[in-house]
Amino acid sequence: MEHWSSEIQNHVHNFFNHRQVNILVTSVLIFVSIYFSIVTALGQHVFHPFGNANDTRADLSIDVGGEVVKSSMSLFFVISLGLLGGRLFFYVRLPPSIGCLLLGIALRNIPIINEWLWIHPTWDLLLGKLSFAVLLVRCCLGIDLSTVITTPVVLLALGGLAPLLESTAICLAAHLIFAFPLGISLIFGLLLGATSQAVIIPSLLNLQNKNLGTDKGIPSLIVACASIDNLLLVILYSVIQKFVFSPEAPVEIILATIGEVVASVLVGNLLGWLLWWFPRRGDTYTHLARTILLVSLCVALLFSSVRLNVEFAGVISLVTTCLTAIRMWRVDSEKKTFIEEKTFATFWNLIFQPILFVMFGMKFDIPNTSGQTVAIGLAILGIGVGIRALAVILLTLCSGLSFAEQLVFVGSFFPKATIQAVLAPSIVLAASGWLDLLPYSQMILAICVVSILITAPLGQLFLDVCAPQLLRKDFVQSCPDLFQVNITPSGGYYGSSKIDQDGFDPSLGQGGYVSYNELKSSLERERQERQQQRAQDSHQMENVWSGGNNGIPIEDQARDYERYVDQRLKNPSNARDDLPVIVSSPPPQVERFPTPSFMKKPPPSQNSPSFQRF
Repeated sequence: MEHWSSEIQNHVHNFFNHRQVNILVTSVLIFVSIYFSIVTALGQHVFHPFGNANDTRADLSIDVGGEVVKSSMSLFFVISLGLLGGRLFFYVRLPPSIGCLLLGIALRNIPIINEWLWIHPTWDLLLGKLSFAVLLVRCCLGIDLSTVITTPVVLLALGGLAPLLESTAICLAAHLIFAFPLGISLIFGLLLGATSQAVIIPSLLNLQNKNLGTDKGIPSLIVACASIDNLLLVILYSVIQKFVFSPEAPVEIILATIGEVVASVLVGNLLGWLLWWFPRRGDTYTHLARTILLVSLCVALLFSSVRLNVEFAGVISLVTTCLTAIRMWRVDSEKKTFIEEKTFATFWNLIFQPILFVMFGMKFDIPNTSGQTVAIGLAILGIGVGIRALAVILLTLCSGLSFAEQLVFVGSFFPKATIQAVLAPSIVLAASGWLDLLPYSQMILAICVVSILITAPLGQLFLDVCAPQLLRKDFVQSCPDLFQVNITPSGGYYGSSKIDQDGFDPSLGQGGYVSYNELKSSLERERQERQQQRAQDSHQMENVWSGGNNGIPIEDQARDYERYVDQRLKNPSNARDDLPVIVSSPPPQVERFPTPSFMKKPPPSQNSPSFQRF
C-alpha cells in the first residue's frame, strides 16, 4: 500500500508541476476569482451576469447603473476570451493578435452574443487611448538614440524613407485609381504603411536565440527600424488628421501647428529631464517608480491633449518625454531599461493586446462589407507592399547585405496589425461629423481588418519558416554599415559595436564573425583569466614582502615588483622575467605604523555583553 500511495503522490505531483497544466490551472483560478469578485461587487447573478440585478443584493455590492454593469462584465469577458484566443493561436505558431481579432469579429457577427456584449462608447475611446499610449512607449523603448546617431544611414533609410515611400504609393493609388478624397488618402497611406512590432518581435527573438543574422545585427536592426517607422508615421498621421478634419483656414492651422509642436517638444524635454532625477537612481524601487511615472505621465499627456483638441501635440510630447528619459536610464543603471521593457511587454500581452484587437474586431460588420471593398483594399495593399519591397532592396544595395538577407528585411516589414488597430477607429470617429468622408472612413476600417488578417499570419509564417533558411551561414557576407546589437525580451535592443569591412568588430580581436553567445563565452574566459592572474600577482607580492636571503630590502622589492607589473600591463611581450622569486613563507603580520598601547582595545571576553558567539 505504501508503494502504491507513493506512486500516486508522484504522479499527482508530476501532473500539477507540468508547465502547461500548471498554467491552465492557474489561469482558471485567476479567472474564477476575478469573476466572482466582479459579480459580487456589482450584485449580479452568478450564472447570468448580464441580466438585471436582483433587488436582494448584499450591502457589499456597488449600486451602479445598468450601463456600467454591462460594460464591466463585457470588458471582463473580452479580456478573458481574448487571452484564450491569443494563447490558442500562439500554440499553433500564429500571431496572438489574429486570434483576438477573429474572436472580436465572431462576437460582433453572432447575433445572440452581440446582444449580450456591450461596452460604453466612452470606455471604448479611453481603452483605445490607453492602448495607444502603451504602444508608443514600447516603440520608444525599442529605439537607442546613441545607435541611431552612430549608424543613421541604414536606420533612417529603412525606418524613415521606406515607409514614407509605401505611404505615398498607397495615397496615390487610393486617390488616383480609386477616387478617394486627397485628405483621406493621405491619412490612409500613413495608417496602412506602418509595420507591426507585435507580430515580428517574437520571431526575431527566435532568430537571435538561434544566432541567425546576429553577426550583422539583422534582428535588432529590424526592430529599431520598425520602431522609427511607427513613431514617424503616427506623428505625421496626427498632424495630417488635424488638417483634414479641421474647419479652420489652412494658414491658421499651419501657424497653430508650429506653435503646438514647439510647445510639445519643450514640455516633453522638461518632463524627460525631470525623470532623470526622480526617482533617485540605485534604490530598490527605482525601476518600479520609473515604470509608474512613465505610464502616468504618458497617459496624462495623451488624455490632456485629447481634451484640449490637440491630440498630435500630446503624441509628440509623449514621444519626446520617453526618448529623453530613456536616454539617461540606459546609462545610469546596470540593468538599463530591461525591467521597464519587460513590464510594458507584460502590460501589452496580458491586457491591452486582447482589449485592442477584440474590440477592433467587434467593429467589423461582415454583412455591411462588400466584396468590392475587399478587392479595393487588396489592390491598394498590394501596391504599397510592392513599392516598399522594391525600396528596401534598392536602399540596401550598398550595405553589404546578400539578396537572401534583403528578403528577410522585406518580409519583416510586411505584417500590419497594431497601428492599424489603434488608429483606424479614430478615423471613423473623426469623420462622424463629415457626411461626405464617413463612407470612406468606414471603408478604410474594413480594409485595415482585411490587411491584418492577411499580412500578420503570412509575415510571421515567413519569419518562422523561411527566414532561418535565408539566414544560414552560407549567406553571410561583409556588411560595413551594420552594427552588433541584441534584442531584449520585450523587443528593445542594447549595445552596439561597429563592424569593419571584413565583417567583425576590431575591439573583439581576431576570430571573424562573433555571435552573441561566442562573445559572452569569450568575456567569461577573459574574466576567469583575470582572476587567475590576480591570484598569481597576489601570491608573487606575498613572496616579495616575505623577504629572503638576497639582501634586498623589502621596500625595494615591492617597488621593483610594482614597476614590473606596470611594464607587463603596458607591453606584455617585453615584460622581463628576471625578478627573483623567493621561496615564501606566510607574510609576517607586521604593523608598519604601530598603534600606541593606550589606544589598543582589549579583546572582549566571553562574559562581556558585547561578545557574540557565532
